[in-house]
Amino acid sequence: EYQHDDFGASDADDLTRVFRSEPFQDGEMQVLGKDEMAAQGSWQIHPLWNVSLLTLMNLRDGSGLVVPAGTYSMGADLTVGGGLFLSYGDGSIDILSGTVGSEYGIVPVTGYLSATWFF
Repeated sequence: EYQHDDFGASDADDLTRVFRSEPFQDGEMQVLGKDEMAAQGSWQIHPLWNVSLLTLMNLRDGSGLVVPAGTYSMGADLTVGGGLFLSYGDGSIDILSGTVGSEYGIVPVTGYLSATWFF
């Protein structure tokens, strides 16, 4: 999937303007960059196991997120899963000027666990 947003940042130096923009403040933006790409795939390796991979990339500043995940079906009504958010790109932050190096590079490694109960 490709997304172009004229309100988005044209490069990393423009991210601060986007943070302060009215569309961002109103929650109207899905991503911060002007040109973004996403790809997702999943594979059911066993009737009880599913693995997936999501990638998001800012095509202007070269940063991105890679999100490997997996789920396990524990029964007819319970599924458990988990994954990691792994970022790449310039992770610098200049507090004095309010600038960041890239959109996704500043994201720390984050893990998650989930449980879904169908009733």
